[in-house]
Amino acid sequence: MARKKMFIIKDRPEDTIVVSVKRMLEKDYDSVAAQQDSKLSEAISQVYNKAKEIYTGRRSQEEMRRMGVYPLAEAFKILKEKACPLSLRAFTGRVGRGSIKSIKIGGRRYLTKHVVDQLTGMYTDYYSVKDSYNILNKYRPIDFRAFIGRIEKNSVPSIKIGTKRLIPRDYVELMTHVYQTYMEVRDSLAYLSGQGVKINKNAFERRLDRERIPHAKIAGKRYIDRGVLDELASQELARMNLNRQ
Repeated sequence: MARKKMFIIKDRPEDTIVVSVKRMLEKDYDSVAAQQDSKLSEAISQVYNKAKEIYTGRRSQEEMRRMGVYPLAEAFKILKEKACPLSLRAFTGRVGRGSIKSIKIGGRRYLTKHVVDQLTGMYTDYYSVKDSYNILNKYRPIDFRAFIGRIEKNSVPSIKIGTKRLIPRDYVELMTHVYQTYMEVRDSLAYLSGQGVKINKNAFERRLDRERIPHAKIAGKRYIDRGVLDELASQELARMNLNRQ
C-alpha cells in the first residue's frame, strides 16, 4: 500500500525575538551580579575614605552631597523621585540588615550615589519575581510554584542583587511576544483541532523531530508559530478534501 503524501512546510528564518531570548538564557547573570557587586564595593570604599577626610560635622554635609554621599532621608527622597517602589519601612529595614550597602560616618548612616543608582536601575531594568509571574501568567497561565521551579532550573533567567532575586525586564517583554505569537505542542494540537484537523500527539512530535514543521526551542520547550499552524491546517484540509474526491 502506497504511503500517503507527507506535507513539509518550508523552514523560516529564526525569529530575532526568539534568538534574543536564547541569548539571555545562555548569559550567566549571577556572574554579572558578582562583578557588579565587586565594582560597587570598591566605589563605595573610595568615596567612604574621601568622605571621612572631609567630615567635620553638619557643616561638611554640603560638600559630601557634592561627592555623592547622602543621609538616608535624602537618599530615600531621591529614590522616590525616581519612582523606586520601596517603602520607607522596607528601605530602612534593608539598610539595617545590610542588603542595601551604606557607610557610617560620625555616627550617621549614608548612601552613596552608586548605591542610589543601583537601586533605581534595579527597578528600571528588572522585575521582581512576583511581578514577572503576574505579567507572564496573563499570556501563558502557570502555577506560581512551577514558575519558581523554572527559575531554579535556569529555564527563566534571573539575577540576585543583594538578597533579592530579579527577572530581567527585557526577558519578560520578549516572552510576552513569544506567548502571543507561538504555541506550545499541547496548545498547537488544540488549535489545529479547532480548525478541523486531528493529528495524533506522537505523530505531531515526530514531524517536529524530523524538522517537517518549523518551530523554535526555548529552555527545552518547543514553540510553533501560529502562521505555521495555519499553513499546516490549510495543507491538511486540502489533503482531506482531495482524499474524499
